[in-house]
Amino acid sequence: MKILEKQLSDNAKALVEITGGKLSLKADLDTAGVDAQVSVSVDTDYFFDELAKKIPGTVDDAVIALLKNAVKAL
Repeated sequence: MKILEKQLSDNAKALVEITGGKLSLKADLDTAGVDAQVSVSVDTDYFFDELAKKIPGTVDDAVIALLKNAVKAL
């Protein structure tokens, strides 16, 4: 599922998506002299667990648990 697909400039674009249980960020640069690609992916369960640790309190834990299960269904 694409979360964000954005043309950053005439030569650069970015994509954020969730596929196969991974949250991925991909960036492409395509110029006359230089082409470059960067990609990073993180397991969605790991991402949501780390996010929950950063938010104080426990209310967010229930919301994040729902998000984790919903993302698994994608």
